[in-house]
Amino acid sequence: MKHALSLVLLLLVALASRSADRNTITAPNLTLNVGEATVLPISIQNYNSVTDLQFDLVLPQGVSITLNDDNTLRIEPASLLSSSHTISYKEQSDGSIRILCTSDSNTPLLATEGTILNIYLTASSTATLGAATLTLQNIVQSNTTNTYTASPTTATLTIQEKIAGDVDGDGVVNTSDIVWVYTYIVNPTQTAVTLSRADVNGDGVVNTGDVSTIYNIAISN
Repeated sequence: MKHALSLVLLLLVALASRSADRNTITAPNLTLNVGEATVLPISIQNYNSVTDLQFDLVLPQGVSITLNDDNTLRIEPASLLSSSHTISYKEQSDGSIRILCTSDSNTPLLATEGTILNIYLTASSTATLGAATLTLQNIVQSNTTNTYTASPTTATLTIQEKIAGDVDGDGVVNTSDIVWVYTYIVNPTQTAVTLSRADVNGDGVVNTGDVSTIYNIAISN
């Protein structure tokens, strides 16, 4: 009888652990050029539908969230947030940033998997070049009946000096960068490339002049 009870308890613990792992928040590995704003997409990978969530973002030294013109942090909603969701944040005493997405009307996120936020990151000149770790911790998601917690998740930030013409941040200048600039020209709001990257010749606008600049850099390498 004791043996059977122990097996039942172990099964319940395993199921609870699996449930927590199936409701989590993640970020991808990312390359940051020093001095440039780069989009970090934050995604959920959930088994359950949720209405609210929070997590603490821990950034490596020398990396920060880009500021808007009004000095607020540049954290923007992505495809899974409904119009009733509000984004807020609080800088913690340990240096982390607690980010919350809440709905006063208890409206669920629009799907259980996908991108919820775009956070713009900038590496300063004091950042150490090379690989660094970003952590999402104290992950909590909830709906009207349940609260779900998850273990911390991490991503690798590769910090490097800016390479002229490397629009997509992969460390080389080639036709892929030209495609990204053309994409930006057609619809700048639908690409992860920022103005500072797409404006390769530094004249303040993104146009075919930037394409020509990239082409010249690529054939000279």
